[in-house]
Amino acid sequence: MAVVVTECPTCGVVRVYLGRTPLMTVDTFAPGTRRGVVIWSRPVGVREATIQIESMSWRRVAIIEGVAVL
Repeated sequence: MAVVVTECPTCGVVRVYLGRTPLMTVDTFAPGTRRGVVIWSRPVGVREATIQIESMSWRRVAIIEGVAVL
C-alpha cells in the first residue's frame, strides 16, 4: 500500500491505519513544495480492511493526493 502526498513547509504528520492497526506515520514537512510524493508502507497480507488517515499535527495541514493498493 502507498499514499501519495504533497510535501511543503507548512505540512504536518499523518498516521495511516489498516483497520485498527497503525500501518505507518508519514511526515509531509519539506523545505520546498513537492507534489505527487509516493510513500510506501511495509508489506501487509491480503485482507479486507478499512483504511483511515488521521492528522497528528495541530495547526498543520496534510495534503493526501491518493491511496494506492496493489
